[in-house]
Amino acid sequence: MSTDGYYKIDYPILGESLCCGEYPNGFKAYVIQKNGFSKTFASIGTHYGSINSSFLTKFDEKPVVVPDGIAHFLEHKLFEQADGNVLQKYAVLGASPNAYTTFAKTAYLFSCTDNFGSCLDLLLDFVRKPYFTDENVEKEKGIIEQEIDMYEDNAEFKGYFNFLKSMYKVNPVRLEIAGTKESIANITKELLLQCHATFYHPSNMIMVVVGNVDPDEVFSKIAATIGAEDTNPIEIKRITGEEPKALNSAYFEYWMEISTPRFFAGFKDFPKAFSGNEAAIRQIGMSVLLELIMGKSSPLYENLYSLGLINNTFSTEYNIEENYAYSCFGGESKDPDAAKRIIIDEIKRIKKDGFDQEALSRILKSFKGKSIRSLDSIERIASDFLTLNFKGCILFDYFGLYDKITVDYLKELVDEHFDEEFFCLTKILPK
Repeated sequence: MSTDGYYKIDYPILGESLCCGEYPNGFKAYVIQKNGFSKTFASIGTHYGSINSSFLTKFDEKPVVVPDGIAHFLEHKLFEQADGNVLQKYAVLGASPNAYTTFAKTAYLFSCTDNFGSCLDLLLDFVRKPYFTDENVEKEKGIIEQEIDMYEDNAEFKGYFNFLKSMYKVNPVRLEIAGTKESIANITKELLLQCHATFYHPSNMIMVVVGNVDPDEVFSKIAATIGAEDTNPIEIKRITGEEPKALNSAYFEYWMEISTPRFFAGFKDFPKAFSGNEAAIRQIGMSVLLELIMGKSSPLYENLYSLGLINNTFSTEYNIEENYAYSCFGGESKDPDAAKRIIIDEIKRIKKDGFDQEALSRILKSFKGKSIRSLDSIERIASDFLTLNFKGCILFDYFGLYDKITVDYLKELVDEHFDEEFFCLTKILPK
């Protein structure tokens, strides 16, 4: 244990080390030193995203229900402070700031080559000190409405959320992260303050700093600011409703001003409250399977491409959180139904005959190699670190999980996940 209140874990195989600080109020901070790097990257995240529109704490007599889109709205508003805009303050310091809200987290970040200490002070300050007025909240609604309009005209965005709405009947992952014009109209200063007090509590947040920095400086600043807040850790019960096992709808189509049809397809999964390494192993296993079955080096991809049923917009993904999980794949296609039939037939064949173990070995090595090479990107390290940490997994432990992906495990996943009863197809068609 350092005199500055942090301890260090070495990962000699990766050539990395992790400095960890934990504070009485529940806040956690991590520093990953990257000597020789000219740029430093820092991010502070809260385990709070668009799906957390209903919650309960010991301070609440009954579940609190807030308007959809409030997490994203709060992210926008924190950059506006009583003494000026945070983005402008970072510009003066020569730093590049940003923020984003996902289904399960919100993150604030900056990168810089100079003035790191001042940039870090600003980050530690503004996320914990909201400045909301009735006037600036109303003004923000107009800005968010314009953003919602922009997404409504985006076929990729519209198709993806049509897919999620078809797959899920209750779980709020089916709802747009920014909310709707109707939902944000109900956001008030008081609701924003309530959500901030709940989800921006130190015990629900972590920080990660990556670069050529002095850990003593980082942890000293944290200990004097957010780490010194005299509060007890808070427990938050996140309420997402009881999602039925069945699909909301197995098929949905929508028309837009586009030139080529686009499809989104996939399988509803049942994560069984997986967390930590269990969730991470499943994420790896499913990502490997999707690449093996329909990645760019697969016979299926080559067949679909040669038939003109897909193009280079085709992609795959697998997402897992504590209360939802799903696979999704698709892209532009002149005949989505034909593409679907060929994909389903190939999955049936693999379930019957098994998969190419030589190709599996190659893909596993490729995935692991790409993951390790990502350690050369301080931005990628910080982003992945936050995502995995909120799932209960440490980034540097993640790489060892590839060794747990066995043929038997993947066979179990194939049989378990690719069930046609839970297959969903949605299309965006030209008007």
